[in-house]
Amino acid sequence: MQRQRVLNGEVDGGGWKKAKNGAVDNRLLESKEFQQTDDDSSLLRRFFLRTFVPLFLMTFTPNIVIILWYTAVHCDGSFVQLFQILSGDGFLAGVARIWADIHIASPVAVMVLVGYLVWALILMITVPGPMVEGPVTPNGNIPRYRDNGFSCYLITMISFAVLAVLLPRWTGYSVTIVYDHFDEFLGTLTVFSHLLCIFLHVKGLLWPSTSDCGTSGNVIFDYYWGTELYPRVAGVDIKVFTNCRFGMTVWPLLVAIFALKVILDGI
Repeated sequence: MQRQRVLNGEVDGGGWKKAKNGAVDNRLLESKEFQQTDDDSSLLRRFFLRTFVPLFLMTFTPNIVIILWYTAVHCDGSFVQLFQILSGDGFLAGVARIWADIHIASPVAVMVLVGYLVWALILMITVPGPMVEGPVTPNGNIPRYRDNGFSCYLITMISFAVLAVLLPRWTGYSVTIVYDHFDEFLGTLTVFSHLLCIFLHVKGLLWPSTSDCGTSGNVIFDYYWGTELYPRVAGVDIKVFTNCRFGMTVWPLLVAIFALKVILDGI
């Protein structure tokens, strides 16, 4: 009975009712306007979080890394000098000129990076360790890992110390060559990372490793966020390899290389 009275417009059942002459109460129009405002706000917020922020991070991060390197190497660490240089042709043109001076995929950078990638991959596969399970995924999958990270780290650091001693004697080169060509390594890694992300994006859509995959319908967000949770290639967990066996192990290696550069050359 109450529902029928609401439908007939006899009582206020949802913030609006029919007037006696059949016209719609103004509160209905106001309700639609508020709904439209909420929809617009939701769309704007979605665009900001799903498109603008990912696009900003993907463009800002690699460029700020190169700018910081240029400031330290060519501007004596002075941002004032950097802005004076960039203000000549404009900021964007100046950044483009800095990138143009970097030898991306130089023989030195490619040789060292590929060599280390192969080294880290061999250790990840061959070094023994207990198998452990990660948390259950939303779709019920359980990732499994070989717990050999600390062993790989120790082997890598000890091997680096041996290489730092023997390399100059065998070849005349030093492990500090990474410092001397650091811009080439930064540029090469930036390009390679985008190629890897493109591959993983396509793989997650066409050949996912598990059922924890999919698309949001926004290409920019999918590229930034990823299209699968635990991508694997030939049984190798890509996240473990890139984040742990490569990324987290490179940090202490770079610290050691830069410290050795200071000791040997007194920079």
